[in-house]
Order: sequence, then C-alpha cells, then structure tokens
Amino acid sequence: MEKTILASMALVVGLGVSTTSTAQSVFFSADLDGVRDPVIDGIPAGGMFTAHIYADIDDMHGGLIGWGVEADYDPTKAQLKISCCETDPQWILPETIDTSVSGKVSMVDGRFAPGISAPPSIYLGNISFEITDEMGWTLSMQDVFPDDDNFDGFVAADGFVYDGSIEYLSTQVNAIPIPAAAYLFGSGLLGLIGVARRTVA
Repeated sequence: MEKTILASMALVVGLGVSTTSTAQSVFFSADLDGVRDPVIDGIPAGGMFTAHIYADIDDMHGGLIGWGVEADYDPTKAQLKISCCETDPQWILPETIDTSVSGKVSMVDGRFAPGISAPPSIYLGNISFEITDEMGWTLSMQDVFPDDDNFDGFVAADGFVYDGSIEYLSTQVNAIPIPAAAYLFGSGLLGLIGVARRTVA
C-alpha cells in the first residue's frame, strides 16, 4: 500500500522519458544551510543531532513534485528519536515514513504542480538521532523501494524522472568521547554520596 501512494499521483508518468546527463545529488546537512556536510563532528556520545535531507536538482523540468529516499544508519551506534522524522511542509501530500526495520528509514512525499525548484537545493525533510556510541558511523542514502518497478523516487512536474542521474551522498558521523576526567569526577561524586549516607546512618 505504501509503495503505491505516490504512484497514484503520477510518479510513473516519466518512465518513457530519457534521463538527463547532468548529475543530481541527494545529501545530508546538519545546519540547514543547504550545503552537504560530508562529516559531522562535535556531538558528544549521548547527544542528539538532526540530519537534514536536501536534493540538488535542476529546474529544467518544472521543479520537483515527488521524492522518496531510504536512509541507512548503524543501529548499534545510533538510535532514532521518538519523533524522529518529518518531511518539509512544502510537500503537501500525506507523508509516508517507515522506521519498522532497524537501521533504515524510508521517507516518501510529494505535491501537486507546480513543482519546487532549486537553486541552490531543495529541502526534503529531516531525521533525528541519539548517538549511543563514541565510534564513528556512516549515514547513507539510497533508492526507496528499489525492487518496485512501478515506483519512481524523484519526479518533476512535467513527468521527467531523475532516478537514473541521482547520486546519493553519505555522511560520516563522529561522536566526541566523554573525557576520562568526567568518569573520575562521577565516580568520586558517587563515593562522596555513599560516605555521606553512611555518616547519616
């Protein structure tokens, strides 16, 4: 059912149109500036961060009217926030967000014409995480529903399908380890609390 939601709004009309030779990209940005962040640093283990998704797509075909991506992450090193994901309000059709498979988030949304055009890039939506491991991990994207021949991920207002020319760009997420001094301070504080309780008793 989810796979056919956007197919019903003409995401399949561009199947017979040839793909453009210009490379298009879909990428993550941490600071809402519309520029890809290949590396995200400075978030402590246990901290939260939001990955904003953008598409750098030309406006030669009337702007974008539908999109779909699958974001992949390491569930042993990051967890989705409870209200993890949302598409931007400019995508006015009911959003489809699937987080049922650990390590994957599928997001699909669209709008009726007119389409949305760049430059510099088109905002799609966001995914929020809690970092649970100090080791680095890769946040990547790919086609959503790649085995469904009736679904096209990125479609323009005139029916042009961008799928064949899309490059999905990944981001490396590096957490900041909690300093050893913090652990020592915490253990010392717990020790003082224990001593205080014994004294009171």
